[in-house]
Amino acid sequence: MAVATSSNDYCKVFRSSIRLARAFAESLYTGLSRSREKGLGLEYVDFRNYVYGDDIRHVDWRLSARSLTPEGDIRLIVKVFQAERMIDTVLAVDLTASMGFKSKPWIIAYTTTILGFLAESLEDKVTLVLLGDKPRIIKPSSPKTVPAIIETVVCRGAAFKGETSLGDLAITLRSTHHRPVVVVTDYAHTRKELFGFLKSMRARRNRVYTIVAVDPYEVEPPLDNGVLRLVSPETGRSIHGKISVIYDEINKHVRELRTIARLYSTQFIELRGREGSIIQRYRIVRGYLHVRSGLRHTFQ
Repeated sequence: MAVATSSNDYCKVFRSSIRLARAFAESLYTGLSRSREKGLGLEYVDFRNYVYGDDIRHVDWRLSARSLTPEGDIRLIVKVFQAERMIDTVLAVDLTASMGFKSKPWIIAYTTTILGFLAESLEDKVTLVLLGDKPRIIKPSSPKTVPAIIETVVCRGAAFKGETSLGDLAITLRSTHHRPVVVVTDYAHTRKELFGFLKSMRARRNRVYTIVAVDPYEVEPPLDNGVLRLVSPETGRSIHGKISVIYDEINKHVRELRTIARLYSTQFIELRGREGSIIQRYRIVRGYLHVRSGLRHTFQ
């Protein structure tokens, strides 16, 4: 895959990724009915008499045992459910310098497109927070416009610059409570920074879905032997040494942050490269459905 090095390159990558993700999202949610949503973020609304074809799992047997017909027969009563609607979700997307590396822009476009269309189908509201030199809050008119908004920022050359800490994001979200927060980021954070952010979200009772983008080149050494010099795109700091030693330290850092994210996020998923994101597209969906309903799970 070609490496994006300019705003024009990033723009092309974003558009191709959005097209692919949109095709998946539209095929997944075309004809979405309430019956298909049962079991995923449900809200009880009423009871009614059983009719042929109803799911037997939704029969309320206790109430049915107390509800007799005039003839003395048991009258089956079923619970009526509908999917929870109008959840107000925060979607924070990391557009700092480290997220411009190789396949990460593609992962951002792919993930946010799926999430945008999913939120739209569930009638959710989305507050978009873009992380660059500083957090920028946007209120989209519709969740499915989220990828187009990010694409515009990318194509204007205003993305993949600067450095924003998760501490800055926590301050930006200080007025949010009891809301799902979806964060699309990478492992370019300190242990203290990630732990502090997730701890502050938990204190505010925010359910956090952490989606981490990883390019294979970040964690898999290009050569078995030799020396290497790496430069941080955010801080400009560099390290120089044996490839094996450098990548051992990188993977140690990744394992530590992965453990923190798994333990303190409501939902967590790691997307490794373009192929890894496509393979895990259904897990991206399930993660959002679970975090909006308060269920806790992590996807490998």
